[in-house]
Amino acid sequence: MNSLQDLVIRPELKSDAAALEKVICQCYGNNLQSSLLSTLTKNAGLKRSLSLIALSGNEPKGHILLCPGYLRAGTDIYRTLILVMLSVLPEFRKRGIGSRLLAAGIDEARADKYGSIIAYGAADFFRKAGFVAAEDYNIRWPGSQDNSKLQVLEIESRSLDQVNGIVEFPEFLSAESLKKIFTG
Repeated sequence: MNSLQDLVIRPELKSDAAALEKVICQCYGNNLQSSLLSTLTKNAGLKRSLSLIALSGNEPKGHILLCPGYLRAGTDIYRTLILVMLSVLPEFRKRGIGSRLLAAGIDEARADKYGSIIAYGAADFFRKAGFVAAEDYNIRWPGSQDNSKLQVLEIESRSLDQVNGIVEFPEFLSAESLKKIFTG
């Protein structure tokens, strides 16, 4: 097995699309997430630097995708990033690739002056990177979705001090567009 000493993390290129689709399908067992990736990366408003790929031996081993979103608190709207997808090939998990992808994503968010990142999933993994339960800030998903795995990372100090409210996706990633991706 490759030692991953040559692991490189870089922004996704258009030429990576087919290889990334294979990685995502291997990670999630279907092509729903690859359809989501396609929708996001084709959107003119999404910077390529928010879709990062981990390569070893010029072969993709993992991928992270962050999407601009918002936190709505009444009439106030705050800019955030939403971690939409973090994928590492099963045979390369538990080797630090996911952590390195997340760290690179956080660096990109900081460089782009985002104050926070919202993530959903394995709380233990995200907490190692400094995320906390979103409920600590009274941040939640819209509607009646489960908030127990919702995590938030404050990138810019005190950026969440006055923020609480509901996570909102950009218009191109509306509930209706997500429904089309997941139902065909």
